[in-house]
Amino acid sequence: MTNEQLPQAGVPKWAWPIREHLDTFLELVMEYFHRRQLNVELHFQGGLVTPQTNTTEPPMTGVLSLHRLARQCAQREPGDWRKVIQEYLDCLLAAGDILPPDFREVSERLRSRLYPTRLLKQVKDIVARPGPEGTIEVVVVDMPSAVRTVSAVEAKQWGLPLEQLFELGRRNLRRALLEQMHQFTVNNDVVLHVFSGDNFYTASGLLIAEHIFPPHLPHGALVSIPRHDVLLAHYIHNIGAAEALDILVNAALQLAEDEIGRLTTNLYWYRDGQCVHIPWQEKDDELSFSLPEELEAVLESLHLSAMLS
Repeated sequence: MTNEQLPQAGVPKWAWPIREHLDTFLELVMEYFHRRQLNVELHFQGGLVTPQTNTTEPPMTGVLSLHRLARQCAQREPGDWRKVIQEYLDCLLAAGDILPPDFREVSERLRSRLYPTRLLKQVKDIVARPGPEGTIEVVVVDMPSAVRTVSAVEAKQWGLPLEQLFELGRRNLRRALLEQMHQFTVNNDVVLHVFSGDNFYTASGLLIAEHIFPPHLPHGALVSIPRHDVLLAHYIHNIGAAEALDILVNAALQLAEDEIGRLTTNLYWYRDGQCVHIPWQEKDDELSFSLPEELEAVLESLHLSAMLS
């Protein structure tokens, strides 16, 4: 059982509810896994517990977030935490530790979900493929109390091609999101569409953008997914898109300040089902962008149209 070296100063935001007794909380969590003989690693900054990477066949699969558990403990006295932690983790592992071998029992709960690429350093055995730059698309199971990743070993037992799992994951994601996702518009000269809804999957709506964006976007959209629970978009109709670049990045930086749920501050140009990364950098409080040639041509054309109108 190992853990990353804890920083001497600074408490990540997931741990704020129990920050005064954080050492006690972490000791009790790791004591639980030791008692159950589960080899895990604690990733302190992200508040994650994962199977130990050097274990050939870890008895625990998936990724466990400590955020909800910390919030539950914060509502009780530290003397009660051992019981709270045991009941919470017993329930979670009983529900999600071993997936049923019969695919029909789990198929309706499969989802595709975007994660930061750093997850690959924490968990090796997951069903994943590249997503938009800086992210990976992961097949997960939507459990009653958590979102659980699927291991390659488990997927192999189902005997289905991985492509079929991703296809099903996106189809289930579409059904779930369209029932829960809300959109509101911010218009300060430049229109910004803000999608919110499910805390775990809203940003993953970018995987099925053709179903949530308007059907006719000849120039596409500028998109940011700073957190799992939000998706920001500007539909490109006029030269206001040039200003929207700065607005989206600044909004992403602000939303990503909270480590809980952070995804990426990358900026994308979505067009015809494809996401093109728009690199940016900040220097002396000024943002600069490396625009794809096609997008640069679009903005120049819109600028010319504005001048002639």
